[in-house]
Amino acid sequence: MNHGKKKRSEFEWEKEIRKDEARINAYMKELRNFIDLPSEEEMIMKKMQKQPELIPQNAEWENSRFADMLEDIDDDVFFNDDWQKKDGADSYILLEKIAYQWCVIQAAEIKGELIAEGMKIICLFGKIMARTADILDIEIDEMPELKIALAKRVISDINSLIGILKDTAEKNTRLVRVVISHIEHLQGIREKLIDITEKVREKIKGEDKNGQR
Repeated sequence: MNHGKKKRSEFEWEKEIRKDEARINAYMKELRNFIDLPSEEEMIMKKMQKQPELIPQNAEWENSRFADMLEDIDDDVFFNDDWQKKDGADSYILLEKIAYQWCVIQAAEIKGELIAEGMKIICLFGKIMARTADILDIEIDEMPELKIALAKRVISDINSLIGILKDTAEKNTRLVRVVISHIEHLQGIREKLIDITEKVREKIKGEDKNGQR
């Protein structure tokens, strides 16, 4: 990665993450209108170009996390066995397990009007897992501000997921026990992310104090 780039604050990274999510949401909204059509990508991009704030400019792309990730694809966190030793890897593994459990529940237990809500839960699990993988991928010495911004975003998404799970359990009391278990696991993961955030902040403070940044 290019370490000569100007460092962004955690708040600047949060802004970039929000823009990233707005692009994804806009893309997914258009995808259902054009899916399986010839040149669907081209048609979607034409629609999105009507909202220029969603289209990254060349300069933005060159300085984005995505450009770096594509350049370093061979070094992806999951392409070797060392990722399980990273701080927070246990949280990712647990997320994977409880997300799988929910998929089984979705197929076997979720019916009628709760199907859409159950799918929303699956999508949130996927989003949280993807962002958690990004957190694992970023070394603490590399882009600590981005690591913090991502952790804060995941914590927010976990809070949203807990709320939807509670609502689902109220509508289907058969799910109460499994929802309570899932929420307890998610609360533990949230605490782990808070710990990671505090560790990174302390490291940044120490480097600032010693003039290393």
